[in-house]
Amino acid sequence: MPHYMKKKPISVSYTEVKKSGSLEHAVDGFWNLVLHEYFTSSLDFGIVPQRRPNDAVGLRADLTIRHVRGDPAKFSTVMVFENKRREFEGRDGEWRQAFTQLTAYLLSVAKKQAPMTLYGAVAIGRYVRFYAMEAGDTLPRDLFPNTDSQPYEVKDHEEEIHKILEWLVTESQTS
Repeated sequence: MPHYMKKKPISVSYTEVKKSGSLEHAVDGFWNLVLHEYFTSSLDFGIVPQRRPNDAVGLRADLTIRHVRGDPAKFSTVMVFENKRREFEGRDGEWRQAFTQLTAYLLSVAKKQAPMTLYGAVAIGRYVRFYAMEAGDTLPRDLFPNTDSQPYEVKDHEEEIHKILEWLVTESQTS
């Protein structure tokens, strides 16, 4: 059953990601559109592009999902996306580098806010993997490993990704 891919801006964005030579901003744009379908402002989420986890980390997270919580209300980071261009889909070294970047972002966020489970994703072109890092951990773990240990393809595995994103919204509101 189609979920996010039935939305015209998302399906057109997916077409742009699939194009030979598409750049990282196409992947960023696709995920920005998809994530706004789930992590909505009406649920007190905000999605911020190109945010530094803090000044100590020179890199920027491609997309950061934040949730308003507490009294007084303030944003807490709940999930970070690291994206790479389509041409890197099959390159193990790029997946490792993106995972290393994601780990640095999550560790940096963990130092700044109250202990909680943080979530992350690495998206390279049409493929994505989801991660979780518990308070006190030094490495994220694979959150929902695909049955064949491969990343999820965003169109072919739409149903699974839809369920993961719904789960992440619920978990992010309660953790």
